[in-house]
Amino acid sequence: MDREYWAEVVVENGWTRAHVTAAKGNLPPDFAYWDIRNEKEQGWTVAHEAAVSGCLPRSFSRWDLADWDGWTVAHAAAVHGHLPSDFDQWHLKDNQGRTVEDVAKEYGHFPLADPREAVMYKEFWENET
Repeated sequence: MDREYWAEVVVENGWTRAHVTAAKGNLPPDFAYWDIRNEKEQGWTVAHEAAVSGCLPRSFSRWDLADWDGWTVAHAAAVHGHLPSDFDQWHLKDNQGRTVEDVAKEYGHFPLADPREAVMYKEFWENET
């Protein structure tokens, strides 16, 4: 299937056929259109959605692909603990200056973080609400 097929908007919020399929973890193994954007949701790409769903292929390398806020695919994966064990682009920054390492630590997914630090973050955020 070609790019036009995958880029067709199928949901009112701007999700394309590829976004919906990525969210369900059903993209084909040869999928190559990671940069298709949801124009209504800050330029969120198919790669961002696949990162959140934990469905990026092992060979994925476009970690620096960013939405309009500079939030990279790596940032999205870091929130959910879906970065590969050999990930080495911790320095990538969003438009606010937050690195992937910052985000991974905040959500308790930084491999080198002291587990007690993740608990402290969790307790802090729970007490803020």
